[in-house]
Amino acid sequence: MQELVKKETDSLSYYQALNSDPQRNDLKERIRAIKVCNVQQINLHDPNKFMAMFYQRNKIIKPRHSRDLKRISGFAKGFALLNLWDRNFDPQSRSLTTNDDDFQQAFKIWDEVALSQDLGLPPHLLLL
Repeated sequence: MQELVKKETDSLSYYQALNSDPQRNDLKERIRAIKVCNVQQINLHDPNKFMAMFYQRNKIIKPRHSRDLKRISGFAKGFALLNLWDRNFDPQSRSLTTNDDDFQQAFKIWDEVALSQDLGLPPHLLLL
């Protein structure tokens, strides 16, 4: 909400500050470089480890957990993509493979939102 108010108050200054942010510009360049690599597929490196990490957090499996698995694997794949140059990438097949760090980061994020997902509530409502 604060960003919206800043933008509505003085949009010229807002966009100047936004476009001069070095971290944002670095991220934009990184995304452009990733796009040039034309990654077509991202694979989980160890599905057994991935499932073990999931079962460690979920002792009783519910039907909705298949949706959760997809989200967590998406986080892991996103981390792999952002760290493409430090991952196993096959330029010929255009496939990328995750690593243990990607799993750790994905589950770290998931652990923060898992309760709200189980309750079907937005995460910010649990903070109230």
